[in-house]
Amino acid sequence: MSYFKDSKGIKLIPLSEGCHFFDDLIVNYAVELSKEEMDLFDSALRIMFSYCKTNNFSINGWNNLNILFTQNGSFEMLTDDESHIGGSYIKIVVYNVNSWRGIVDSTGLMAIYLEELCHHYFNISDEIEVKHRVYDIMKSFNNDFSFTEYARSIGMEDVLCNGL
Repeated sequence: MSYFKDSKGIKLIPLSEGCHFFDDLIVNYAVELSKEEMDLFDSALRIMFSYCKTNNFSINGWNNLNILFTQNGSFEMLTDDESHIGGSYIKIVVYNVNSWRGIVDSTGLMAIYLEELCHHYFNISDEIEVKHRVYDIMKSFNNDFSFTEYARSIGMEDVLCNGL
């Protein structure tokens, strides 16, 4: 069995073991999240689930994902000394809490959460393509939500709105 340790050597505590939307989702944190941050993450999971269901994307059988909330984006992975593992393979999303606190609004934070989930669940590596998918997901829950508003909320209005 493996566990994560943050850059200060603190063993991470599971926030939840499994999620009723994504059976193989494991969320850990090395930093305390505010109620708003936790509520927005819960909303991001619900929105993702609803979007997939509405658009007939299969959510059953998705590979497991570890989600890690850290203060500064760094962590160390340690294996159990008794397991004699020669290597480890994991799927992980690491959220760097310091990168958004005091900088982005709730729309921007929702986009941050959804973007990393989209990278994994839709297997999108391209940064521009994934941002368009996030916009589609967010727009599906607010028809009045404009692409310009979305681009502005993530600080990429100049990049994403050129040519539109």
